[in-house]
Amino acid sequence: MVDVIAGKTKITPKWIKKLGFAWLYRIMQEPRRLLVPVISMVWEGIKFALKIIFRKNKMSSTKYFGYL
Repeated sequence: MVDVIAGKTKITPKWIKKLGFAWLYRIMQEPRRLLVPVISMVWEGIKFALKIIFRKNKMSSTKYFGYL
């Protein structure tokens, strides 16, 4: 609401709110709000994968994945 008062963004039209797509309207206006969480999630996935690849103990990967 502060952004609306400041004039940075527009108010979501009532018909979009009734349909339940106010979130989509916001993402279309400000895509960077979606980009930050996605980048954070991808980074956490990369860190997890690197921990598995470079783990210190040399246990078999079948213990974790069963099919490798």
